Amino acid sequence: MQSVANLLAAAMRREDADRQKTLLLDELRHRVKNMLATVQSVTSLSLRHAGIDREATQAILDRLQALASAHDINFRRGDTNVDLKELVEEQCAPYDMSRIAIAGGSKAELSPSLAIDASLIIHELMTNAVKHGALSTEAGRVKIQLRFEERSGNRAHVIEWSETGISPGAPTHEPGAGTRLMDALGAQDAIDIERAFDGGSFSCRITIAA
Repeated sequence: MQSVANLLAAAMRREDADRQKTLLLDELRHRVKNMLATVQSVTSLSLRHAGIDREATQAILDRLQALASAHDINFRRGDTNVDLKELVEEQCAPYDMSRIAIAGGSKAELSPSLAIDASLIIHELMTNAVKHGALSTEAGRVKIQLRFEERSGNRAHVIEWSETGISPGAPTHEPGAGTRLMDALGAQDAIDIERAFDGGSFSCRITIAA
């Protein structure tokens, strides 16, 4: 009887601890969400008063929103890894999904920190597709293939991004703040980014250590 009582007591303690953990995560999520909203508001006002043009201001605010979306996914998952396909879909959702195909990615998961980096990369690619790439033309399409790859005995997540139907002569992925951000993210040991532009098409391969 004593052993049964001890087991029940231990189970109740675990349940209380789990409940407390959930409450703390919910509170932290709420605080981070409010903080990022405040940062967006302050940034918008500061840039406007500094005379920064509207396009540059919006680009910064969009990056903050991409960061907020990544954090939101992290908190929804608690302390577990983030589903790569869910992350990609989250960043693509505001756009015309009838022209965006996402395939693969079954059970592909990223650590919370890599999920944030991946969100920013997908956001930059999507933003450029809308401004200069496939989604800036009527016939353009974006295809995103998610898969695994073995590298020297280690498994890696691969995101194959491809755009077709780009207007010839479009300034696709010209050097700018977004390109510099992607270069910085791709310089990390865990992430590799390869880009190629050929006339009416563009491709980008992102490899992320599993």
